[in-house]
Amino acid sequence: MKQLECCPVCESRNIHHDFTGVCDRRDDGVSWPIFRCDDCRHGFANPQPSWEELQPYYNAAYDPYESEHGLEGFEQTVAEAKQADEFRHIRIRPGLRILDVGCGGGAFLRVARELGAVVQGVEPSSHGVATAKSSGLPVFHGQIEQFAESVGPDTKFDVVTANHVVEHHPNPSAMLKTMASLLADDGYLWLAVPNAGSWSARALKEKWHSVDLPYHLMQFNEASMRKALSRAGLEPTRIYTYSLPEALEQSLAMYLRFKAFVPRRLSEGSPMLKALAKRKGRRMDADCDGEALIIEARAS
Repeated sequence: MKQLECCPVCESRNIHHDFTGVCDRRDDGVSWPIFRCDDCRHGFANPQPSWEELQPYYNAAYDPYESEHGLEGFEQTVAEAKQADEFRHIRIRPGLRILDVGCGGGAFLRVARELGAVVQGVEPSSHGVATAKSSGLPVFHGQIEQFAESVGPDTKFDVVTANHVVEHHPNPSAMLKTMASLLADDGYLWLAVPNAGSWSARALKEKWHSVDLPYHLMQFNEASMRKALSRAGLEPTRIYTYSLPEALEQSLAMYLRFKAFVPRRLSEGSPMLKALAKRKGRRMDADCDGEALIIEARAS
């Protein structure tokens, strides 16, 4: 464990303990303090565990390592992506060179390949790599910094993606800078991270589903993400939010349960709550206050 004396994004020493959370995926009795930066409002686990200390959490049961993680059936997803001419908010054309950082079991790359993209993955977990390679995907086993060093300066990509990955890294600006170095001249970076500045995060604090300790070492808001991008030599060309209705429904159920003291049997799974989640999600995203930040950025 490494105790941090300053914010890992803006390096301010104006930090304080905000709340303490636990792992919702396993009952191990470990508590994880979250500190907050008073300047950029970034949140971060403090002390920070090492990759070796996190290994028991990133085991074969971790759901992003599944081959169809986040898909509603592979064939259906491919058909819908072809009809929409995009997947995961990215317009994919034949021949597009895509690098997916933290590719997990390769679900995104499998669909992108079906749409004609030339794909490459990077994944630090042996479990995720094994799943991705079983689908015939080219995946580098290691960190993005190791991948960049292994391929050299001439390997470039049209799009470098990281879908809910940067928040897992102890040095987000360094990670972003490495990803930027792999972009072609007209390429761009596509990122998604949980929005710790959203209504859900503010209202629920340690009970918000996307706190997800100890996997999420970083708790980004728009301001701290802009700061991390700037330090990496990147300029955002578009920032917006997206609230997945199923996830927001979970947030609303937790709010009703712990803030309004509505019993779980009345607050979870009701048609009324599902409808409310869709309506509220649209309003939150219209105000750029949704549960996930989506960022497109280019080298500045």
